Amino acid sequence: MARSELSSLAKHSGIYFLGSVLNRAASFILLPLYLNVLTPAEFGWLSVVLASMEILALVLGMGIGAAMVRLLVDCEGPRDTGRVIGSSLMFFVLPSLVVLALAWPGGQLAAGLVANAGIAPELFTLGFATAVFTVLFEIVLSVFRGLKLSWWYTAFSTGKSVLFLVLNSVFLLIFDWGVTGILLGTLTSVLVLCLFALVWFARRFPLSVTRADMRRLGALGLPIVPGAMLDAVFSALDKFYLAALVGPAAVGIYALAARLAHLIRIAIAAPFAQIWTVRRLEVETGDGNEADLPVFRNALLLFLMVFLLACLTLSLISPEVIWLIGRDEYARAADFVPFTLAGLFFYMLKWNFEIGIFAAEKTIWISAVSLTILVLAIPGYQWSVSTHGAYGAAATLVTLEALRAVLTATLAAWMSSLVRNFPFWETIVIFAAAAACYVAVRLHTGPFEPFVALGSRCLALAFYCGVLGVVFATKRDLYEDLRIALGKGRKT
Repeated sequence: MARSELSSLAKHSGIYFLGSVLNRAASFILLPLYLNVLTPAEFGWLSVVLASMEILALVLGMGIGAAMVRLLVDCEGPRDTGRVIGSSLMFFVLPSLVVLALAWPGGQLAAGLVANAGIAPELFTLGFATAVFTVLFEIVLSVFRGLKLSWWYTAFSTGKSVLFLVLNSVFLLIFDWGVTGILLGTLTSVLVLCLFALVWFARRFPLSVTRADMRRLGALGLPIVPGAMLDAVFSALDKFYLAALVGPAAVGIYALAARLAHLIRIAIAAPFAQIWTVRRLEVETGDGNEADLPVFRNALLLFLMVFLLACLTLSLISPEVIWLIGRDEYARAADFVPFTLAGLFFYMLKWNFEIGIFAAEKTIWISAVSLTILVLAIPGYQWSVSTHGAYGAAATLVTLEALRAVLTATLAAWMSSLVRNFPFWETIVIFAAAAACYVAVRLHTGPFEPFVALGSRCLALAFYCGVLGVVFATKRDLYEDLRIALGKGRKT
């Protein structure tokens, strides 16, 4: 089994890696253009609008994507699949029409909340309309995930990136539309692909709508809407506090660090998550063999090793990355990259534990955790940002993400085998080693400057690779499973 399971996870993760990278590639290819065309304040405007879009998208999505994946796992033929897809689309239509109708007054309201940042209401209005079709596009990708059509996932992701790249280049370089052009390019690209996908679904599956499926979608998806909304508010809260208390330029610098950290998310975390979520749901819901759980534990540990190595590498070379792609005004963003990556690490742990809660169909607990974190975040950011600025926001983010992971793990331990089979001690060792390597280099060299003290940073990376090698060597079953997956060994 080790060979088939690890090979399957690696195969689909590789395809989803391609899809995830292509899905987001255009925004990263265009990032140097953004950083040279937009001032830090304008980049801050874009970041605040995107954060608002994320809040709306998670509320509007109503958990449809995750709930649909759960239902698609149970489908036994094209008719069942068409019923689930059709019901999911209908579940999305009515609230979307309401959002589109209220986009203009909503934009006026949002602009008033951050009046000191100077963001035009029209940017929020365009962002809200874009959020509607972005959610629909994510539902389309969820269909491909649920059906394990990873190549279709990649094809649509490629199409989105190509359209986004072309349209944004035209709108920025030829028409000089700035932030408006970026939002308009996003809207146009996802709208075109959503229309194509709806036609493709209608031709391949007999689409239909049933009350039973809509009730089940609601039962699975709606309980996580409050949690999704709270999570979105939480993820945007640091930027809103910075915009209100410090200014849009601080948001732009801080948001650049988050954008760089997002590279790790789309290149490593997201591809693994696409197939990992489906496979763990299959096992947790009884469609897998519990005797194979040690293999899943090893697969997760391998992922965490790769993930943390990439995080440490990016943290150490971020000054050079920013020097290459941006203006001098953005240089300070390198200080915040390690914080955002640490927050991403704890977010990934939280996401893994949530799979067990979702499989148990007790998603209301996810919302309870999110509410708890948001209640703590409001006074936490108020104090930290007002006293320590962006550094306070970054430290608060890491603290709250760590607490959320602990709370989610505690709840998931009651409901599934995920927590019992999680490699806790190995994870603690490799995370602590990564943090220690970064801190040691900073204490030794002081603030990083581009192309200065590269030797110390390379030595820290070499030491960390040695730590990973020791952990790997002490896990004999991990070594054997990997050999079998690569076809170089045989399970005894």
